[in-house]
Amino acid sequence: MKKKITIIGAGPGGLAAAMLLLSKGYAVNIYEKECSVGGRTGRFLLGDYIFDIGSTFLMLPQYIERIFRLAGKNIHDYVEITPLDPLYRLKFEDGTEFYPSMDLEKTISEIKRVFPDQVENYLRFQHDEQYRFNRIERCFKIPYNNLYDFLRPSFIEALPQMNISGSLRGRLEKYFTNENMRLA
Repeated sequence: MKKKITIIGAGPGGLAAAMLLLSKGYAVNIYEKECSVGGRTGRFLLGDYIFDIGSTFLMLPQYIERIFRLAGKNIHDYVEITPLDPLYRLKFEDGTEFYPSMDLEKTISEIKRVFPDQVENYLRFQHDEQYRFNRIERCFKIPYNNLYDFLRPSFIEALPQMNISGSLRGRLEKYFTNENMRLA
């Protein structure tokens, strides 16, 4: 008889965990409070418009590809991943439009065009976020099979970077004085 696992939440983490557990032969049930799966990668409909809730998860496809590989699958057998440039379009109340890109130089050019007084702040933000990401990313690659795994030096060193008690908004306010730039 297969061991049964229950997962609460059908966001990216819950779905990834279910996929990996299924590949190991477990019976998995997922419970989600919303009417659709996806969590922060879901979408919001407003009239004829569709808004991605948190598409940033999809900006690092190598992690999704790795989860599929670990489950013995190839993501490209299921979906086509198409890079977008620009990543998205923001239109502010004053009519200003902003088009960020995965290409750092293009994004900097956009910031110079729309938020010229925020360029240095953006460069500092990017530098600091890259440092945070590099510390935290190491934790993504470690299996956590028991509580002692959370005591590994790499995990302990990454804790201050995880901003556990803070919010993204609070972090953005430390860098950007322009409200639209915080939203971008």
